[in-house]
Amino acid sequence: MESRLLALPTEIRLSICSYIFGSGKVVLDAGEAHGNRYLLPGTAVLQHKIARSAQLLRVCKTIMHEARPILYASTTFHVVVQTFAGNLPYAITDSHPSANHVRHLIWQLNCDMMKHFYTEDFSISQTALKEIDDLEIRCQAQTWQGSFCGEWCDRETFVRGRESVINYGRMIRDLMGITTRGEAILVEDKTWLGRGKVVLRISRQKKPAKAQVRNRGSEFLISGLLGLQELHVA
Repeated sequence: MESRLLALPTEIRLSICSYIFGSGKVVLDAGEAHGNRYLLPGTAVLQHKIARSAQLLRVCKTIMHEARPILYASTTFHVVVQTFAGNLPYAITDSHPSANHVRHLIWQLNCDMMKHFYTEDFSISQTALKEIDDLEIRCQAQTWQGSFCGEWCDRETFVRGRESVINYGRMIRDLMGITTRGEAILVEDKTWLGRGKVVLRISRQKKPAKAQVRNRGSEFLISGLLGLQELHVA
């Protein structure tokens, strides 16, 4: 006997799945071995249980095939990396099973020191980013904290590190913007700068918008203390 759910039109089944799953967030521990290499490492493990139930996926293969992308697309994947020497990832993933369906991703790096980012190591492609709607990059290094009121050499280290992270975000933004789904914008949250943390958000816009680095929050660091200038990206 055919399931009543399967008897419904596909569009209605997808709407039901979307309503059942809602939206949620999972936190993944990337460890140290591969956390610096991939935005979504295949070895990343859950730090806590998922609040939402995925039992619907067990109804049958058809429902699993239709509903699994909806579940992943409505979930924010928050990857946390704890390491001594931090580096920006050069690829999206190595083998994470959810990678092809993820649309909302947060990559957070907590480290003692930040390595320099070399653009020649960057190998993320437009194809790898085609499903991602928004990506947030958070980088915090112990050597950055309080650098704006310490020795000048420490301040220079933070400025160089911040510029590396922003350049990294620009490259991802440019790749995400090459799509018919809309342009991508890069936003820096400057409220974290006093704590030695760089937070960037790259998001797709449904309507075409001029790509730029927008600023939110305190601007006191831009006034001259660090010698930084307002960022405008063509």
